[in-house]
Amino acid sequence: MRAIRCCCNVLLFRAAPSACLDGIEIKCRRCGLVTHFRATSPTPERPRASADLHEVGQGPGPLPRR
Repeated sequence: MRAIRCCCNVLLFRAAPSACLDGIEIKCRRCGLVTHFRATSPTPERPRASADLHEVGQGPGPLPRR
């Protein structure tokens, strides 16, 4: 379980890593700060570069000599 704490270090709540919330607003009982939490969507995995990238004519070639 993951402990969520206020900036004054009071435990606000505990959440399981797989817990999915639309959003939550919670007020600290010690300092009175209202904290807003939103569920974040996972970042999509970026596609890998093609294996053919470095073939002739596909990628940057050697620099021309002067």
